[in-house]
Amino acid sequence: MNRFRLLALLLLTTGLTIALSITAGAALPKPGNTLIVPAKSIGDVSLGSTSTEVTKAWGKNAACELTCDYAGATKGGGIPAQAVANLEQSGGTPYVATIYVEVGTTGGASPKPDFDTRLTRFATSKGIHLGSTVKELTAAYRGLNKEHDPAVDLYTLKGPKESATVFTVVEGRVTEILIEAHPRG
Repeated sequence: MNRFRLLALLLLTTGLTIALSITAGAALPKPGNTLIVPAKSIGDVSLGSTSTEVTKAWGKNAACELTCDYAGATKGGGIPAQAVANLEQSGGTPYVATIYVEVGTTGGASPKPDFDTRLTRFATSKGIHLGSTVKELTAAYRGLNKEHDPAVDLYTLKGPKESATVFTVVEGRVTEILIEAHPRG
């Protein structure tokens, strides 16, 4: 699937999960571990985790079945920051196939990324986090595959097998860190 079609689908899914999380009243996660391990985990939520493991790591979430969405408060009509674990099921127990953290946006006529969120505490061992600059990202991870779209740049770090970590960059700063794979299928 074309990366930009995947991004459009992800943005649509993100909008839907934001709407659901706001009505469900889910709060941002409060993990003990904020380490991002590319192609593997964000905090203590790993690819292949179950919804029970997600709620153990990130906190209780009443709507955690196939999407475990933790969203912050909306600021001035903007979109809230969120941490999400999307689960898939191919027979048996659903498992995490995609995990991401992203900043929200400010409200108003020209929304801007809002880096005022505790999700910026999640970081890789090389110090890359929400809010890192492109210069910091490309210095930390050599060989990133860059795809450009007028609104965003996607920097992909390939992992083992079908796994990858995608850093979304808006206005020169990382606004989303997504880890994806299909560990059981």
